[in-house]
Amino acid sequence: MKDFSNIENATPIFVGAEIVDIISEYTEKPWYIFKPEETGVYKIEYSKDTIDTVFVFEKPRHFFQHSRLVDKTSDLSRKRWIELFYLEKGKYYFINVALKPYLRYGSYLLKLEEHEVPASNTRETAKEVDPSKIIEGRLDYVTDVDWYSFTMKEEADYKIIYSREINDAVFIYKADKNKELVPVSDKMFLVNDTVCENYHFEEATYFMKVEHYKFRKLGKYTVRIMKEEPKQNENVKIENEFVKDLVEIQI
Repeated sequence: MKDFSNIENATPIFVGAEIVDIISEYTEKPWYIFKPEETGVYKIEYSKDTIDTVFVFEKPRHFFQHSRLVDKTSDLSRKRWIELFYLEKGKYYFINVALKPYLRYGSYLLKLEEHEVPASNTRETAKEVDPSKIIEGRLDYVTDVDWYSFTMKEEADYKIIYSREINDAVFIYKADKNKELVPVSDKMFLVNDTVCENYHFEEATYFMKVEHYKFRKLGKYTVRIMKEEPKQNENVKIENEFVKDLVEIQI
C-alpha cells in the first residue's frame, strides 16, 4: 500500500518551478501539491541518479488514484528522467518523490513545466489554424491526438500534403458532421517523404485530426493545404494560342 505520510504538509508547486533539495530515508517523504490552471500535458523532470521515480496522485473525493502517465523518457545529457502527465484543470494533484532503494540519502532536482497546454486532444479543444500556412505539430506519445480547425473561404479542390510518418493517421471532418471525408483521389507518395491527398472543400469550417499510427515513430510533423489550380480545357488553350499568334502576325 502506498505510504501517504506527510501528505498533509505538501508544498505548493507551480509551473516553471525548479526545486533543489535533499532527500533521506530517515526524514519525512517530500510531497508537492499542484493545481493546473489549464487542462493539458505537463512535464515533470527529475534527477536520474538519486530519484527512483515520482508518483502523481489526484484526490477527486475521498481516495487517491494514480494520474495518467502518458510518456516517460530520459535526457542522458543531463542525467534526468522526463515524464509527461495529462492533468485536468481545477483538480489537485499530489507529487511524491521516491529515493532510489539502494541509497540512504541524496540531493535531487524536481522541475515542473507545461508541455502541451492547453491540450488539443479533443475536437472541442481543437487549435484554430490558417489553412494557407504550414501546420507544424508534434506527436509525443502513442496515445497523442492533435485536433485542428480551419475555415475555407472558397469552394475548390485542394491538396493536403503531410509527413509520411502520419500516413493513414490524418482525418478530415466537416464541422457539422462526424463522418470523415473521403479523398477525391488515391493518395500519392512523393519523393520528399511526404504524402499527398486531394479533397474538395466547400465554403465551410473543417476539423482535422492527426493521431499516432501503429509502429510509426513519434516526433514532429507538418501538414500543408494547397489550392489546386483549375486545369484549362485543351481546346480553350489551343484557341488562346491561335489568337495570340494571330495578333502577333497582324502587328
